[in-house]
Amino acid sequence: MNLPSSRIPWLDNIRVFACILVIASHIVGQFFVSPPFTSDNETFAWSSFYTVLVRVSIPLFFMISGALLLPVRDTTGQFLKKRFTRVLFPFLLWSAFYTVFPWSYETLTGDSFHSVFPLSRVTPDLETMGTNLLLIPLKFSVGIHLWYLYVLMGLYLFLPVISPWVEKAGKAAFAYFLLLWALTLLFPYLQTIFPSYLGKCPWNEYGALHSFSGYLGYMVLGCFLRKYPGNASFARTACWAVPCLAAAFWFTLHFYRTSTAQAWSSSGDYIGFASINVALMSVALFVLFQSLPAFRAGSAPRRFLADFSSMSFGIYLVHFVLVGAVYRLFGMLHLLFLPASLSIPLLTAATCLAAWGIIKLLSFLPGSRYLIG
Repeated sequence: MNLPSSRIPWLDNIRVFACILVIASHIVGQFFVSPPFTSDNETFAWSSFYTVLVRVSIPLFFMISGALLLPVRDTTGQFLKKRFTRVLFPFLLWSAFYTVFPWSYETLTGDSFHSVFPLSRVTPDLETMGTNLLLIPLKFSVGIHLWYLYVLMGLYLFLPVISPWVEKAGKAAFAYFLLLWALTLLFPYLQTIFPSYLGKCPWNEYGALHSFSGYLGYMVLGCFLRKYPGNASFARTACWAVPCLAAAFWFTLHFYRTSTAQAWSSSGDYIGFASINVALMSVALFVLFQSLPAFRAGSAPRRFLADFSSMSFGIYLVHFVLVGAVYRLFGMLHLLFLPASLSIPLLTAATCLAAWGIIKLLSFLPGSRYLIG
Protein backbone atom coordinates (compact mmCIF):
# COMPACT_ATOMS: atom_id res chain seq x y z
CA MET A 1 0.00 0.00 0.00
CA ASN A 2 1.52 3.33 -1.04
CA LEU A 3 1.00 5.99 1.60
CA PRO A 4 0.71 9.61 0.47
CA SER A 5 3.73 11.76 1.25
CA SER A 6 1.42 14.50 2.54
CA ARG A 7 0.67 12.61 5.76
CA ILE A 8 1.16 14.55 8.99
CA PRO A 9 3.24 12.36 11.34
CA TRP A 10 2.04 13.79 14.64
CA LEU A 11 -1.61 13.43 13.63
CA ASP A 12 -0.88 9.84 12.56
CA ASN A 13 0.60 9.22 16.01
CA ILE A 14 -2.46 10.64 17.77
CA ARG A 15 -4.79 8.58 15.59
CA VAL A 16 -2.89 5.36 16.35
CA PHE A 17 -2.90 6.17 20.07
CA ALA A 18 -6.63 6.96 20.08
CA CYS A 19 -7.43 3.80 18.11
CA ILE A 20 -5.51 1.67 20.62
CA LEU A 21 -7.37 3.33 23.49
CA VAL A 22 -10.77 2.59 21.91
CA ILE A 23 -9.83 -1.08 21.71
CA ALA A 24 -8.55 -0.97 25.29
CA SER A 25 -11.87 0.50 26.44
CA HIS A 26 -13.73 -2.58 25.22
CA ILE A 27 -11.10 -4.90 26.66
CA VAL A 28 -11.66 -3.23 30.03
CA GLY A 29 -15.39 -3.76 29.54
CA GLN A 30 -14.77 -7.50 29.47
CA PHE A 31 -13.26 -7.31 32.95
CA PHE A 32 -16.22 -5.34 34.29
CA VAL A 33 -18.69 -8.03 33.25
CA SER A 34 -16.53 -11.09 33.99
CA PRO A 35 -16.53 -12.79 37.42
CA PRO A 36 -14.98 -12.59 39.89
CA PHE A 37 -15.27 -8.81 40.04
CA THR A 38 -15.68 -6.73 43.20
CA SER A 39 -15.00 -3.11 44.01
CA ASP A 40 -12.22 -3.87 46.45
CA ASN A 41 -9.98 -6.15 44.39
CA GLU A 42 -6.97 -5.43 42.21
CA THR A 43 -8.90 -6.04 39.00
CA PHE A 44 -11.30 -3.20 39.82
CA ALA A 45 -8.41 -0.89 40.71
CA TRP A 46 -6.62 -1.43 37.39
CA SER A 47 -9.82 -1.56 35.36
CA SER A 48 -10.70 1.83 36.83
CA PHE A 49 -7.25 3.16 35.94
CA TYR A 50 -7.57 2.10 32.31
CA THR A 51 -11.21 3.18 32.14
CA VAL A 52 -10.18 6.74 32.94
CA LEU A 53 -7.18 6.65 30.59
CA VAL A 54 -9.22 5.57 27.56
CA ARG A 55 -11.77 8.38 27.94
CA VAL A 56 -9.57 10.65 25.83
CA SER A 57 -9.90 8.42 22.75
CA ILE A 58 -13.11 9.87 21.30
CA PRO A 59 -12.21 13.52 21.99
CA LEU A 60 -8.84 12.94 20.28
CA PHE A 61 -10.58 11.50 17.22
CA PHE A 62 -12.86 14.54 16.99
CA MET A 63 -9.88 16.89 17.41
CA ILE A 64 -8.04 15.10 14.59
CA SER A 65 -11.08 15.53 12.34
CA GLY A 66 -11.24 19.23 13.14
CA ALA A 67 -7.52 19.68 12.52
CA LEU A 68 -7.78 18.01 9.11
CA LEU A 69 -11.20 19.10 7.83
CA LEU A 70 -11.63 22.68 9.05
CA PRO A 71 -11.97 24.96 7.26
CA VAL A 72 -13.69 23.00 4.48
CA ARG A 73 -11.90 23.64 1.19
CA ASP A 74 -14.43 22.03 -1.15
CA THR A 75 -17.97 23.00 -2.02
CA THR A 76 -20.58 21.58 0.33
CA GLY A 77 -21.58 18.93 -2.19
CA GLN A 78 -17.99 17.86 -2.89
CA PHE A 79 -17.12 17.73 0.80
CA LEU A 80 -20.13 15.64 1.77
CA LYS A 81 -19.61 13.30 -1.18
CA LYS A 82 -15.98 12.66 -0.14
CA ARG A 83 -16.72 12.18 3.54
CA PHE A 84 -19.87 10.07 3.17
CA THR A 85 -18.34 7.91 0.43
CA ARG A 86 -15.57 7.01 2.86
CA VAL A 87 -17.77 6.52 5.94
CA LEU A 88 -21.34 5.68 4.93
CA PHE A 89 -20.81 2.47 2.98
CA PRO A 90 -18.49 0.82 5.55
CA PHE A 91 -20.87 1.97 8.29
CA LEU A 92 -23.86 0.30 6.63
CA LEU A 93 -21.96 -2.91 5.81
CA TRP A 94 -20.49 -3.33 9.28
CA SER A 95 -23.76 -2.37 10.96
CA ALA A 96 -25.41 -5.16 8.98
CA PHE A 97 -22.59 -7.55 9.88
CA TYR A 98 -22.89 -6.87 13.61
CA THR A 99 -26.67 -7.19 13.40
CA VAL A 100 -26.55 -10.57 11.64
CA PHE A 101 -23.61 -11.94 13.62
CA PRO A 102 -25.40 -12.99 16.88
CA TRP A 103 -27.94 -15.28 15.21
CA SER A 104 -25.39 -16.59 12.69
CA TYR A 105 -22.83 -17.35 15.40
CA GLU A 106 -25.25 -19.35 17.54
CA THR A 107 -26.68 -21.17 14.52
CA LEU A 108 -23.27 -22.20 13.16
CA THR A 109 -21.47 -22.99 16.42
CA GLY A 110 -24.22 -23.91 18.88
CA ASP A 111 -22.35 -21.71 21.35
CA SER A 112 -23.86 -18.78 23.23
CA PHE A 113 -23.40 -15.47 21.44
CA HIS A 114 -22.91 -13.75 24.80
CA SER A 115 -19.77 -15.80 25.43
CA VAL A 116 -18.14 -13.67 22.72
CA PHE A 117 -20.14 -10.46 23.22
CA PRO A 118 -20.78 -10.21 26.97
CA LEU A 119 -21.21 -6.44 26.66
CA SER A 120 -24.22 -6.89 24.37
CA ARG A 121 -27.78 -7.41 25.57
CA VAL A 122 -29.17 -8.31 22.14
CA THR A 123 -31.38 -11.40 21.87
CA PRO A 124 -29.97 -13.46 18.97
CA ASP A 125 -33.13 -14.51 17.14
CA LEU A 126 -34.37 -13.95 13.60
CA GLU A 127 -37.14 -11.52 14.55
CA THR A 128 -34.78 -9.30 16.53
CA MET A 129 -32.21 -9.46 13.74
CA GLY A 130 -34.74 -8.40 11.10
CA THR A 131 -36.00 -5.51 13.21
CA ASN A 132 -32.47 -4.30 13.96
CA LEU A 133 -31.50 -4.43 10.28
CA LEU A 134 -34.41 -2.14 9.42
CA LEU A 135 -33.48 0.22 12.26
CA ILE A 136 -29.80 0.65 11.28
CA PRO A 137 -30.44 4.21 9.94
CA LEU A 138 -31.80 5.12 13.39
CA LYS A 139 -29.85 3.06 15.94
CA PHE A 140 -27.08 0.55 16.51
CA SER A 141 -27.68 -2.84 18.11
CA VAL A 142 -24.76 -5.22 18.71
CA GLY A 143 -21.89 -3.02 17.50
CA ILE A 144 -22.09 -0.54 20.35
CA HIS A 145 -18.91 1.19 19.14
CA LEU A 146 -20.79 2.34 16.02
CA TRP A 147 -22.52 5.10 18.03
CA TYR A 148 -19.53 7.27 17.18
CA LEU A 149 -20.22 7.11 13.44
CA TYR A 150 -23.78 8.42 13.82
CA VAL A 151 -22.36 11.44 15.65
CA LEU A 152 -19.46 11.87 13.22
CA MET A 153 -21.74 11.92 10.17
CA GLY A 154 -23.98 14.44 11.89
CA LEU A 155 -20.97 16.68 12.46
CA TYR A 156 -19.92 16.28 8.82
CA LEU A 157 -23.26 17.80 7.84
CA PHE A 158 -22.56 20.84 10.03
CA LEU A 159 -18.91 21.47 9.11
CA PRO A 160 -19.70 23.33 5.85
CA VAL A 161 -22.00 25.60 7.85
CA ILE A 162 -19.39 26.59 10.42
CA SER A 163 -16.47 26.57 7.97
CA PRO A 164 -16.78 30.20 6.74
CA TRP A 165 -16.54 31.40 10.35
CA VAL A 166 -13.53 29.14 11.04
CA GLU A 167 -11.73 30.44 7.95
CA LYS A 168 -12.09 34.07 9.01
CA ALA A 169 -11.72 33.61 12.78
CA GLY A 170 -8.65 34.92 14.52
CA LYS A 171 -7.33 33.92 17.94
CA ALA A 172 -9.83 36.14 19.75
CA ALA A 173 -12.81 34.65 17.91
CA PHE A 174 -11.60 31.11 18.57
CA ALA A 175 -11.04 31.98 22.24
CA TYR A 176 -14.59 33.37 22.49
CA PHE A 177 -16.13 30.16 21.14
CA LEU A 178 -13.86 27.80 23.08
CA LEU A 179 -14.38 29.65 26.36
CA LEU A 180 -18.15 29.35 26.09
CA TRP A 181 -17.79 25.71 25.04
CA ALA A 182 -15.54 25.07 28.05
CA LEU A 183 -18.26 26.46 30.33
CA THR A 184 -20.67 23.82 28.99
CA LEU A 185 -18.16 21.15 30.04
CA LEU A 186 -18.88 22.16 33.63
CA PHE A 187 -22.62 21.52 33.30
CA PRO A 188 -22.48 17.86 34.45
CA TYR A 189 -21.25 19.12 37.81
CA LEU A 190 -23.55 22.13 37.92
CA GLN A 191 -26.52 19.85 37.35
CA THR A 192 -25.76 17.88 40.52
CA ILE A 193 -26.26 21.11 42.51
CA PHE A 194 -28.97 22.83 40.46
CA PRO A 195 -31.25 20.47 38.50
CA SER A 196 -32.55 23.54 36.64
CA TYR A 197 -30.06 26.15 35.44
CA LEU A 198 -29.65 28.74 32.65
CA GLY A 199 -33.15 28.00 31.39
CA LYS A 200 -32.66 24.23 31.32
CA CYS A 201 -35.47 22.54 33.20
CA PRO A 202 -37.73 19.45 32.99
CA TRP A 203 -39.80 20.99 30.18
CA ASN A 204 -36.86 22.56 28.28
CA GLU A 205 -33.61 20.68 27.64
CA TYR A 206 -31.96 23.51 25.68
CA GLY A 207 -30.31 25.91 28.11
CA ALA A 208 -28.59 29.23 27.42
CA LEU A 209 -25.33 27.76 26.11
CA HIS A 210 -26.71 24.65 24.46
CA SER A 211 -25.64 25.85 21.00
CA PHE A 212 -22.00 25.91 22.16
CA SER A 213 -22.06 22.42 23.68
CA GLY A 214 -21.17 18.99 22.38
CA TYR A 215 -18.49 17.39 20.28
CA LEU A 216 -18.28 20.23 17.75
CA GLY A 217 -16.15 22.03 20.33
CA TYR A 218 -13.48 19.35 20.04
CA MET A 219 -13.38 19.82 16.27
CA VAL A 220 -12.99 23.57 16.60
CA LEU A 221 -10.34 23.02 19.26
CA GLY A 222 -8.40 20.65 17.00
CA CYS A 223 -8.52 23.21 14.19
CA PHE A 224 -7.37 25.96 16.56
CA LEU A 225 -4.42 23.95 17.90
CA ARG A 226 -3.24 23.15 14.40
CA LYS A 227 -3.76 26.71 13.13
CA TYR A 228 -2.03 28.24 16.15
CA PRO A 229 0.53 25.69 17.38
CA GLY A 230 2.58 26.60 20.42
CA ASN A 231 5.87 25.87 18.61
CA ALA A 232 7.50 25.13 21.97
CA SER A 233 9.84 22.17 22.37
CA PHE A 234 8.49 18.91 23.72
CA ALA A 235 10.30 19.51 27.03
CA ARG A 236 8.77 22.97 27.48
CA THR A 237 5.32 21.76 26.45
CA ALA A 238 5.60 18.87 28.89
CA CYS A 239 6.29 21.30 31.75
CA TRP A 240 2.65 22.41 31.73
CA ALA A 241 0.90 19.62 29.80
CA VAL A 242 2.06 16.74 32.02
CA PRO A 243 0.92 18.37 35.30
CA CYS A 244 -2.40 19.27 33.62
CA LEU A 245 -2.82 15.70 32.41
CA ALA A 246 -1.86 14.23 35.79
CA ALA A 247 -4.20 16.52 37.76
CA ALA A 248 -7.19 15.90 35.46
CA PHE A 249 -6.46 12.16 35.45
CA TRP A 250 -6.20 11.96 39.24
CA PHE A 251 -9.42 13.96 39.69
CA THR A 252 -11.30 11.70 37.28
CA LEU A 253 -9.87 8.48 38.73
CA HIS A 254 -10.59 9.55 42.32
CA PHE A 255 -14.24 10.33 41.67
CA TYR A 256 -14.70 7.29 39.50
CA ARG A 257 -13.34 4.90 42.12
CA THR A 258 -15.28 6.47 44.96
CA SER A 259 -18.57 6.86 43.10
CA THR A 260 -19.00 3.58 41.24
CA ALA A 261 -18.17 0.02 42.11
CA GLN A 262 -20.65 -1.79 39.95
CA ALA A 263 -20.97 -2.05 36.18
CA TRP A 264 -19.24 -0.52 33.20
CA SER A 265 -22.35 1.55 32.48
CA SER A 266 -22.47 3.30 35.88
CA SER A 267 -19.68 5.67 34.99
CA GLY A 268 -21.31 9.00 35.70
CA ASP A 269 -21.00 12.28 33.85
CA TYR A 270 -17.68 13.06 35.48
CA ILE A 271 -15.93 10.72 33.02
CA GLY A 272 -18.15 11.73 30.12
CA PHE A 273 -16.45 12.73 26.88
CA ALA A 274 -17.93 16.22 27.25
CA SER A 275 -16.65 16.90 30.78
CA ILE A 276 -14.01 19.45 31.70
CA ASN A 277 -11.58 16.93 33.19
CA VAL A 278 -11.66 14.64 30.12
CA ALA A 279 -11.25 17.70 27.88
CA LEU A 280 -8.17 18.83 29.84
CA MET A 281 -6.65 15.35 29.54
CA SER A 282 -7.35 15.36 25.80
CA VAL A 283 -5.83 18.81 25.20
CA ALA A 284 -2.71 17.91 27.18
CA LEU A 285 -2.15 14.72 25.19
CA PHE A 286 -2.89 16.43 21.86
CA VAL A 287 -0.26 19.13 22.37
CA LEU A 288 2.26 16.61 23.71
CA PHE A 289 1.94 14.56 20.55
CA GLN A 290 2.01 17.75 18.48
CA SER A 291 5.37 18.78 19.97
CA LEU A 292 6.89 15.29 20.04
CA PRO A 293 9.76 14.95 17.52
CA ALA A 294 8.74 12.75 14.59
CA PHE A 295 10.52 9.56 13.61
CA ARG A 296 12.95 9.97 10.73
CA ALA A 297 11.19 10.02 7.35
CA GLY A 298 11.25 6.58 5.79
CA SER A 299 12.12 4.82 9.04
CA ALA A 300 10.34 1.57 9.92
CA PRO A 301 8.45 3.02 12.95
CA ARG A 302 7.20 5.97 10.90
CA ARG A 303 6.08 3.72 8.03
CA PHE A 304 4.27 1.37 10.42
CA LEU A 305 2.53 4.20 12.26
CA ALA A 306 1.43 5.76 8.97
CA ASP A 307 0.15 2.40 7.75
CA PHE A 308 -1.70 1.67 11.00
CA SER A 309 -3.15 5.20 10.96
CA SER A 310 -4.35 4.84 7.37
CA MET A 311 -6.21 1.67 8.37
CA SER A 312 -7.47 2.91 11.73
CA PHE A 313 -11.04 3.35 10.50
CA GLY A 314 -11.19 -0.26 9.39
CA ILE A 315 -9.52 -1.37 12.61
CA TYR A 316 -12.13 0.56 14.54
CA LEU A 317 -14.91 -1.17 12.62
CA VAL A 318 -13.62 -4.73 12.98
CA HIS A 319 -12.08 -4.75 16.45
CA PHE A 320 -15.32 -5.22 18.38
CA VAL A 321 -15.90 -8.68 16.94
CA LEU A 322 -12.37 -9.66 18.06
CA VAL A 323 -12.40 -8.39 21.65
CA GLY A 324 -14.45 -11.21 23.13
CA ALA A 325 -12.69 -13.84 21.01
CA VAL A 326 -9.24 -12.70 22.11
CA TYR A 327 -10.37 -12.55 25.74
CA ARG A 328 -11.72 -16.07 25.44
CA LEU A 329 -8.50 -17.28 23.78
CA PHE A 330 -6.43 -15.86 26.63
CA GLY A 331 -8.68 -17.75 29.04
CA MET A 332 -8.17 -21.01 27.14
CA LEU A 333 -4.40 -20.44 27.23
CA HIS A 334 -4.63 -19.77 31.00
CA LEU A 335 -3.19 -16.29 30.57
CA LEU A 336 -5.91 -14.45 32.49
CA PHE A 337 -4.20 -15.35 35.75
CA LEU A 338 -1.92 -12.39 35.06
CA PRO A 339 -2.76 -9.24 37.02
CA ALA A 340 -5.09 -6.84 35.22
CA SER A 341 -2.24 -4.32 35.05
CA LEU A 342 -0.57 -6.65 32.53
CA SER A 343 -3.43 -8.63 31.02
CA ILE A 344 -5.35 -5.54 29.83
CA PRO A 345 -2.38 -4.16 27.80
CA LEU A 346 -1.58 -7.66 26.47
CA LEU A 347 -5.18 -8.28 25.40
CA THR A 348 -5.27 -4.82 23.81
CA ALA A 349 -2.04 -5.43 21.89
CA ALA A 350 -3.24 -8.83 20.66
CA THR A 351 -6.58 -7.40 19.50
CA CYS A 352 -4.87 -4.43 17.80
CA LEU A 353 -2.50 -6.67 15.86
CA ALA A 354 -5.30 -9.08 14.88
CA ALA A 355 -7.50 -6.21 13.70
CA TRP A 356 -4.62 -4.59 11.79
CA GLY A 357 -3.80 -7.91 10.10
CA ILE A 358 -7.42 -8.47 9.02
CA ILE A 359 -7.81 -4.95 7.65
CA LYS A 360 -4.43 -5.20 5.92
CA LEU A 361 -5.63 -8.30 4.08
CA LEU A 362 -9.00 -6.76 3.26
CA SER A 363 -7.25 -3.68 1.84
CA PHE A 364 -6.00 -5.78 -1.09
CA LEU A 365 -9.54 -6.62 -2.20
CA PRO A 366 -11.02 -4.72 -5.15
CA GLY A 367 -13.29 -1.95 -3.90
CA SER A 368 -11.97 -2.34 -0.35
CA ARG A 369 -12.59 1.34 0.34
CA TYR A 370 -16.31 0.56 0.50
CA LEU A 371 -15.59 -2.01 3.20
CA ILE A 372 -12.85 -0.45 5.34
CA GLY A 373 -12.97 3.21 4.36
